[in-house]
Amino acid sequence: MFRDNSNFKIMLPLRFINEPLLKPSGPLTEGSEVTLQCDVQNVAPAENLTVTFYRGHTLLGQVESSNTTKKPVNEIFSMSYNSTKEDNGVQFWCEAKLELGAEGPQPPLVVESDNLTATVYCKLRDTHVQHILKLIYGCYYKQNKMGEYRPTDAFCLGEVRHNTVIL
Repeated sequence: MFRDNSNFKIMLPLRFINEPLLKPSGPLTEGSEVTLQCDVQNVAPAENLTVTFYRGHTLLGQVESSNTTKKPVNEIFSMSYNSTKEDNGVQFWCEAKLELGAEGPQPPLVVESDNLTATVYCKLRDTHVQHILKLIYGCYYKQNKMGEYRPTDAFCLGEVRHNTVIL
């Protein structure tokens, strides 16, 4: 524990809950918007806390706490991000920095989260689906209003075993 001149306690250690969260969880599709979330526990004073989000070694953004309480609190920090195919295999992480001024510890208290490795799938475009289905079934398929792919009569190259394919 650390005390500064204003007589409030700085609770140590500042810590993260595991790794940053990615919402939605699981594999991503390129171009989808995701929310990176970092949870910081047992921090006081929270108003001196800044959380920085990273993609590999690239800084994505910073979020400062707006909590003015002097007692230890748990804080959740979030940031939106649009995924790209280049994010596949990249590690996302965040760091919390507690700046206490000249009277506080130097250098400032910094805690890093565990890494979260992203899995990003390519977004299939209608033309990709048509080419895949042509290879499988020997027909060009076209998507109808219900999201089903049906063979187009003009482009069938051979016998079709399935009239509908749902992807």
